[in-house]
Amino acid sequence: MIRVARERQRCIAELSQLHDRELSDLGIRRSDIQRIASTPVNALVLPCSC
Repeated sequence: MIRVARERQRCIAELSQLHDRELSDLGIRRSDIQRIASTPVNALVLPCSC
């Protein structure tokens, strides 16, 4: 449980360091960071820019 919390905090920290343009290139908004960090990887569905 502690490991999961640390990974979540690390994810938030790393994504928070990106500029809005970089986040946009990944298809996410700054307001999405908390949700993304809290969602299990196998449940994430990110937008496709095909």
